[in-house]
Amino acid sequence: MWSPRIDTNARVKYIGIVDAIEADIKNRLLKPGDRLPAQRQMADALSVDLTTVTRAINEAARRGLVETQRGNGCFIAQTTFSHYNSSQLIEGKPLDLSMNNPPIPSGLNLEKKFQKLSAS
Repeated sequence: MWSPRIDTNARVKYIGIVDAIEADIKNRLLKPGDRLPAQRQMADALSVDLTTVTRAINEAARRGLVETQRGNGCFIAQTTFSHYNSSQLIEGKPLDLSMNNPPIPSGLNLEKKFQKLSAS
């Protein structure tokens, strides 16, 4: 489960919590469907008031980062990664294209065509 934190660059604590959630989504530490700790647990872990965490969750929901389900908790939104294009998600990381294989065209017998070319 995610360990709550407050982004140190934020002006106010609740925005710091949202920014931390967003950063961890971008870094793929949080994935769609991941459950966040209960708001009271987050407040205790961060030594902040419950209303601060509630404001943070509301702001995260407004940004489309989380979905809340009354009685079930708060989850990372299923549509979260659509907010970030692939270049943002891989920024500063090497891009592995080793498995970038084009499909073989159907009905094309290249072996026979190469044999005909080499015979001529």
